[in-house]
Amino acid sequence: MGNKFLGSKALIPSFLVAVSCLTLLILAACGGGASAPTVASPPTTVVEPTIAPEIKGIAPTVASVAATKPAATKSAAAASPTTAAPPAEVSSGKDLVRVVIPAEPDNLSPWQTGSAETSSIVGHNLGQPMVWLDIPTLELGPTTSTTGWEQTAPDRWRFFLRPGVKFANGEPWNAAAAAWNITLQGDPKEGFPLGSRSPARGEVVDDLTVDIVCVSPCPVVPGEMTRVHHQAPEWFQSSPEDVRDTHTVGLGPYESVEYKSGQFFDMTEYKDFVPVPDSEVTSRDLHRASIPNVRYVWRGETTVRAAMLQAGEADYTYLLNIEDISNVPKAIPTPQWEVEGFYIDTLWHPMLKQVKFRQALVHAINCEEIVEVIFQGATICTPIPAVIGMPGIDEENGSYWTYDPALSRQLLKEVGYNGEEIRIIGRSGRVPKQPEVYEAMAGYWEKVGINGKVEVSERNLWRQIRNCGVGNIVAGEGVPITSPKVHEPPTNCKGTADSGHLIEFTPEWPTLDFWRPASRLMNCNYFQSRVCDPETQATLDKAGSTPLEEGRADLLKKLADQMKEEVMFLGVFQAFEIHAMVEDLEYDPRPDQVVRIAEMRWLK
Repeated sequence: MGNKFLGSKALIPSFLVAVSCLTLLILAACGGGASAPTVASPPTTVVEPTIAPEIKGIAPTVASVAATKPAATKSAAAASPTTAAPPAEVSSGKDLVRVVIPAEPDNLSPWQTGSAETSSIVGHNLGQPMVWLDIPTLELGPTTSTTGWEQTAPDRWRFFLRPGVKFANGEPWNAAAAAWNITLQGDPKEGFPLGSRSPARGEVVDDLTVDIVCVSPCPVVPGEMTRVHHQAPEWFQSSPEDVRDTHTVGLGPYESVEYKSGQFFDMTEYKDFVPVPDSEVTSRDLHRASIPNVRYVWRGETTVRAAMLQAGEADYTYLLNIEDISNVPKAIPTPQWEVEGFYIDTLWHPMLKQVKFRQALVHAINCEEIVEVIFQGATICTPIPAVIGMPGIDEENGSYWTYDPALSRQLLKEVGYNGEEIRIIGRSGRVPKQPEVYEAMAGYWEKVGINGKVEVSERNLWRQIRNCGVGNIVAGEGVPITSPKVHEPPTNCKGTADSGHLIEFTPEWPTLDFWRPASRLMNCNYFQSRVCDPETQATLDKAGSTPLEEGRADLLKKLADQMKEEVMFLGVFQAFEIHAMVEDLEYDPRPDQVVRIAEMRWLK
């Protein structure tokens, strides 16, 4: 079965315009379509990797599972984890694809708030969600774990599970496993995105049927489930934290072989993966992997990654700069359904919690100049995480703030700004040329008298600061949103909330529905949020439980209007990625950050 995404038809023209702009840029950079350098076809190599014992072994259960299951026995392999031997041959071949990513993954778990590198490896390769978005049709469909679903009550969805499916370690995929995963991730106290946005629990109906039961009406659960991944319950509960952080035992087309910190990560085809029949999908996305082995390596510099493709040392990469296009065998530009921007501390900083000061920040920024000079016009300025045409997003709230330095100076005078430091906490490598954007913003602020300080942080530090939002107080400690304690920085998280004045972040809208990013950026319960207002929370909660045909778009518009007018998030530009690969590798990148290696195939 398939369901159209909210606003999908309206979004298509905007998406195609962005694709066209980037395509023209590619042609210009490559000399109007001149043939790219030819890479010699590599020899075929047969590799039979050994699966890491940490994955195959199931140790004793140390926490209860929300369903009856037999007790497991501890294997010697799991008791004393060892590293499997890597593939003996790593030169490119028809059985192997070598992927070079921008940075080493900080973990290999779908349940850690990790980097884009982590999600690109784990999310749809080692794991697979219960619902799939088919990009050509913008329809929702089943995956290897499901055959369909239906809404049986305003607060209840019933999912029908595919028979014969197993996790990569052999644990059965059934309603008990699904209910355990859903209940864990749907608990707000656990800190998972699903629980923070749509608290829910799983309920077993029969062996192959599970209900998702929400705490309130939840009309868009299937869309939310496109980003929810499951792991083998017994393995997860019995494994030590360091093993869980460096492995995923999921339902995807690949399974882990070896992760060697600082060097590489290998995975191989999961032999028992159950593909989705052609009759259930409109594209080949969910077929079995055609390339059995994958090796990931990481290099930060885009020029180095481009050179590796040219030299035959790698087969695929992404997140290149525009200038790298002419230096790779084949490049494919892809606009992303996300915006490069910043969480803003609207609660704790004496200046940033004033609306007029936040307005002074955005009116001082010449975004059009940033896009033209830094990105050669390859993208568009985007104030909030959405595009015009989505439900609730119109020309007014979807267009960028006016560049008006005089207005900015006037607003600064009205709030009594006296040179207080505004820190921009950022990272590099997530989207092209991030440090240049940070410096440009600080430069514009300096012209109107704002003291901006750029700090490109190590990723773990950036993540700790980002994750230390108001949800740690509200959901983590159970503090009411009307309590004065909400206006004091949380002390129960690793990062220091008051040190992150502006924290770089790229919120996405993979459900093509503004409620998803709003439920992260404006939600008192979300652990990263820097916004907590009772009236806003009421609107957000109502929007989350209202179907489109009953006024959802009007509620989303109210939220989008407020986010832009009060500058609750500072967006800069719509993110885009430049993917590159060798000539004989075929891959069609997606706009939702999913890099599913099983979709890649050799042409000859």
